[in-house]
Amino acid sequence: MNKVWVALILVLVFAVALAVALTLTFVYKEKKKEEEDEKKKVVWKFYLEEPESGLKSTESVLEFDLNSKTKQTVGKYTLTPKAVSHTFDETTLSGFAFTVEPEMRVKRFSSEGKEVRLQKVLVCSGFTVFDKEKKPDFVTLYHDGKFHHYSTKAELLSTDLFPFAKEDKKKTPEELDLPKGKDVEPTPAPEPTPASEPTPGPSPLKPKGDKEPAPTTPKEPVPVTPKRDEDEDDYSPVTPRPREPVEVLVDLGLSFFATESKPYTYSVGENEVKVTVNKRVGEFPSFTYERKDGNSFKPVLSYGGTNANLSEATVKALRAFLDRSNVPVLVTFEDDSAKRFSYVHKGENQWELTAKHLTEDLLEHTAAFLDRSVLLDLSVSSGTYDGGSLSITVAGTTYVEKRYEGFVSFTHRFHPVGQSSSNVSSRVYKYKSGAADLEGLPLKPEVSHVVVYFSRFDENFARPLLVKVMVGRAVLDFMYLSDRTYFLETREENVSDGLELLDSRFNRVAHVDPTKFETYRPETRFTKKTSFNQVEVKCHEHDPSRYYTKCVHKLLFKRGHVPFYVGSVRNFSLNLPETEVRKVEAFHLRKEGAALVLRLVGDHRTDTFVLHNGSYEKKEFEETELSSVLRFAAYTEHNYISLNFTNYNQSSYYYDGTLTKPKFPVERTVVVKATEHSPLKHVMKVEHTLEKQPGKSLSFNVFETNGFLADLPDEKFKSVEAFYSLTNAGHVVMVVFRADDKIWSYSWTGRQYVLDKNLGAYNVVTRLRTVLFKVYQVLYLEMTHTNEYELVYVDSENKLEKVEVKVQEVGNLTNEIARYSHTLPKCSEIRLKDESTLSVKPQAGYQFTSALVYLYGESNNYKTPVFLTLTSNDGTTVYFKLKENHRWERFRGYDINKHTDDVSKLAKKSS
Repeated sequence: MNKVWVALILVLVFAVALAVALTLTFVYKEKKKEEEDEKKKVVWKFYLEEPESGLKSTESVLEFDLNSKTKQTVGKYTLTPKAVSHTFDETTLSGFAFTVEPEMRVKRFSSEGKEVRLQKVLVCSGFTVFDKEKKPDFVTLYHDGKFHHYSTKAELLSTDLFPFAKEDKKKTPEELDLPKGKDVEPTPAPEPTPASEPTPGPSPLKPKGDKEPAPTTPKEPVPVTPKRDEDEDDYSPVTPRPREPVEVLVDLGLSFFATESKPYTYSVGENEVKVTVNKRVGEFPSFTYERKDGNSFKPVLSYGGTNANLSEATVKALRAFLDRSNVPVLVTFEDDSAKRFSYVHKGENQWELTAKHLTEDLLEHTAAFLDRSVLLDLSVSSGTYDGGSLSITVAGTTYVEKRYEGFVSFTHRFHPVGQSSSNVSSRVYKYKSGAADLEGLPLKPEVSHVVVYFSRFDENFARPLLVKVMVGRAVLDFMYLSDRTYFLETREENVSDGLELLDSRFNRVAHVDPTKFETYRPETRFTKKTSFNQVEVKCHEHDPSRYYTKCVHKLLFKRGHVPFYVGSVRNFSLNLPETEVRKVEAFHLRKEGAALVLRLVGDHRTDTFVLHNGSYEKKEFEETELSSVLRFAAYTEHNYISLNFTNYNQSSYYYDGTLTKPKFPVERTVVVKATEHSPLKHVMKVEHTLEKQPGKSLSFNVFETNGFLADLPDEKFKSVEAFYSLTNAGHVVMVVFRADDKIWSYSWTGRQYVLDKNLGAYNVVTRLRTVLFKVYQVLYLEMTHTNEYELVYVDSENKLEKVEVKVQEVGNLTNEIARYSHTLPKCSEIRLKDESTLSVKPQAGYQFTSALVYLYGESNNYKTPVFLTLTSNDGTTVYFKLKENHRWERFRGYDINKHTDDVSKLAKKSS
């Protein structure tokens, strides 16, 4: 039986323990949920004036959660939210307008320890909370005749214009229907009611003894009125005077002895002072000084071995703020009338009364002043602002390196207050961007100036991407990493690529590379650690001539194409429009080098830039003129020209091969020089060269030759020579392209031009003579041969071909003149291979078949031709005799003996 009872008791104990554990668990979860809900709250406190008839003014405090989107009721006041939304250009505002019923009479308001006092009592019908990413961003409240915009911590951001407006006067709350209020004077405190006359009573007892009674106060004895006999039984009570508050030494150097768990107490004479830890404001700790007995006192500040009296104010407590070096920065207190005073430390225990509200910004500026350093706000883009110990002037950077021209930059310079022309160096207390602190930037040594770079598409200049810090002659490049933290980039070549990467991380921006023919991305060593956008490139031939390649650049964002902004064109300086585009079209020459033409194609506009003398210039032209524009850019950038072989009688022509002035005017720079080809008579050589400056020849490439040739080599040439047969003028027999150490020759076959393969410069004359013989049946006769000989020709494969000519002596005309018969291959024209210019053709449709040459000489050494007879296959014979200056003259054959003496004398003279 005892065992049963023991078992029941154990079961009962276990059940009770389990119930207690479940209860504690439930209580813990509920408390944790309440704590989490409390963290999400953004609480503003409104201190109200509630005048009551016949009584002095008192205050009521209302607390409202700005993060709540539901109706809130506090006492008799009801706060009702109403959604608001409005779009300014590309910025959309959304949030909730809270209306209060009945209207509040607000004297001041606060949030997270920051308090804003109003000059007058605000009769407030409500306020507006604007959200960002579904969280409260800033609060708009109407007072003192203006809309004021505060952060959720009650820090003033701007008045009238919204914080993001950037001086755009259209971006004001007047565009929206927001709650307003009106300012009224505070309700005066009621006059005190006069006290009633004291009721006569019995006279006080007189002290016994010889001595007079001590006075009520040590400083002023209370007068005693002599009593009359009839008033002997009456008395008037004596009211003691209040004691004057004593001066108490507030030792600011003792604050660090106080901890959150234990205040610190020290004695000053008969008074004990208690120092307790108060709330921090940003990085600034604060401490409260008060008398341990709770009485009021007059504060005397003690620091650095000196004392300072602030005022005649009487306070219950004084709050002091210290900087990171435990140097006092500011003290603040309320006097007996609840009026707040704040003093900032000016150094050496000198204090200055300030009318500014207690904010972290005020503390930071004062701390920078005391530190003899500057507080840099990198979000400021113009004007002059307070930097603590110095003034800071900001202006747009006047000179920007080409690689940074796709970004906006501003220069911050330091100078003493009121001396804007005197630039000085300084240490930096802190770097900020608006209200946010920036980490990783150098505070020491002294900085002469700072240049800050932003994306052109960062409208509010909220995120500095690159900070160049000038220390002496050194330039330190600090690049944005993450979470408002920067790192020192020591390799200069990584800076511009890093800027492009950062721009693509935070914006739909492409930095277009006009030299790319395949997909690319920002080139930086950090691409594996951070996200970036790729630029997809697809290329194809633009026209049938295959001179140009068209590449289309599009931004890939989250696996899809999106409209984007062009941040810059790599390695080029140009003024880009700040409009969205769908694609960038780049037209290249033969898939080489930078694009000749860039077209930024958007939904509503297209901007075109043409490469000219190494820079892109904006041009406007019709779509049908694109080919001409491309040819112009190819000429100016790469010396590509078109040759015109029909212009042999002109001294020059334009780069496009015409004599007509093109759309984009330039000088005639293709120079033509026509000369007689000395090795082969009756051949004209026309040389084409490029001279952009007179007398200075340039290497060039050839687009085309006005239809004469196709598939030309894409090489740099020094000159191009075109050869014409004078008896077949107007048609090019052969073209030779000359480079520094190589030639390309094209010959006419009668049907087309062919490339002469492996042809050396030494064989050009032979190949030219071959083409004249093969195509036009022109024979250059060698008259001095007395025996059989061969005519040597070379074909387009550089192979030799020999044509045999039989020579037979047929007797002498005289003892000094012998005759030799040449059996010729069929030819339609005979030219002499000597210094003469004789050219003979038979009748149309016939060819010459033989030649009889008369050579002058002695002792069987006959060398000088003096007579020539040519016979065609129609039986016709023509006769020529030698004249002076290597000329030949036609004569009648039967008169040959009459001329023997004359030609003999000429032969002797020439020999």
